[in-house]
Amino acid sequence: MKKIVQFTVLSLTIVISQFGYSASKQKCPETVADVEEGVATASFIKKCLGKPIHIDKNNDGRFVYLYKFKNGDTVAFLFGKDKKVIRKSIYSSKL
Repeated sequence: MKKIVQFTVLSLTIVISQFGYSASKQKCPETVADVEEGVATASFIKKCLGKPIHIDKNNDGRFVYLYKFKNGDTVAFLFGKDKKVIRKSIYSSKL
């Protein structure tokens, strides 16, 4: 049974399995909400979700991965210099 998690941002439930990717050895989270901030790394996110559609690098060492879901929603992961997730955000195409 899959755990359903509601996000505050536009009350979206995004299931990572919609991407159709899987990591080989580590267990990928079932939803974006299950991605642990301060724990999950950029390489782990890539293993679970594949190559991002866009990478934005800041001069201060932080960077962002953008992923587009099949339903049109976009997920952004902000990483710190240590390459760990600082924050995750979901942007809906349905307004």
